[in-house]
Amino acid sequence: MDRRRGKVLEIQLDTAAATYSGGDQVGVIKELVNAVEDCGAHATITSVTVFDDAQQDSQLDLFFFDSLPTVVSDDQDTSNISKADLFDKCLGFVSVLSANYVNLNGVAIVTVSNIKLKVRAAAKLKSIWVYVITRDTPTYASTTDLYLRVGLDQD
Repeated sequence: MDRRRGKVLEIQLDTAAATYSGGDQVGVIKELVNAVEDCGAHATITSVTVFDDAQQDSQLDLFFFDSLPTVVSDDQDTSNISKADLFDKCLGFVSVLSANYVNLNGVAIVTVSNIKLKVRAAAKLKSIWVYVITRDTPTYASTTDLYLRVGLDQD
């Protein structure tokens, strides 16, 4: 019998109240605190849900890292992350497609499920990090328009 323990971590992306371009970084890189139960341990990302209060239905790519990468871009800048960190720290990515959003009570919601992306925290850490890039040109009305939930099973 599979006895994995699951958890859901929630973060707000802190977007600019402005228009983004395709390839822009969305918010700042965010730490998913206690994503794994023990330092350097593994987990499996099983789902990602995006809540978009501005109803922009933007295609997003979410990149996951085992430790804080070197990012030389900022929110609403063209994404610029160290190549060395992509090779050394990137655990994988999840794409959120525009066509999959549904709208309910003024909020666009999308869930990507059955992901099965194995992740691990770096030694001496229990966190992983998420870095978000838009592939569209959304306009967010508020700094609190985007919110993420990441489902994980502990390995």
